[in-house]
Amino acid sequence: QRLQTLLNEFRSHSTFKYQMISNFIIAFLYKVKEVLQNADPIEGRSFGYSPLVIRFRKLLDDHFRDIANGRANQLYKLNQIAEELFVHPNYLGSLVKKETGKTVTQWIRDRMIAEAQSLLQNTSLSIAEIGYQLTFKEPTNFTKYFKKQTGLTPRAYRESLNL
Repeated sequence: QRLQTLLNEFRSHSTFKYQMISNFIIAFLYKVKEVLQNADPIEGRSFGYSPLVIRFRKLLDDHFRDIANGRANQLYKLNQIAEELFVHPNYLGSLVKKETGKTVTQWIRDRMIAEAQSLLQNTSLSIAEIGYQLTFKEPTNFTKYFKKQTGLTPRAYRESLNL
């Protein structure tokens, strides 16, 4: 029924049809996010990940959820993650790299950029506020980090969404 509503809106001649469609999609994505946050971490099993790598990814997800909700003010580093998982950092790093093709640092960086892009796209928070929320001590550091990873400043990224 929701898909039919979306299609009906697309076929309409309403002045606000694109805003309505956008809102339907955003609501759908929030519902998907809610389902995924409450789901068991079975996704990793379909990729053949070991239980430790699955726990690593869940820990990373939980940590970024804590950052987003203001319950963490510092980004995990490899040593802290390994300590939480009761393994040696070298072992965790090599296992994650072997099974996923990405280093722990790459996982953290990619997740940080995804969170930043989501906040830039879906909130009206200032760039400085987003930087602080994502544990950067100075907004300029956030801007430099974001630009190094994406090739765009946060402001340019946000403006590109409004084209």
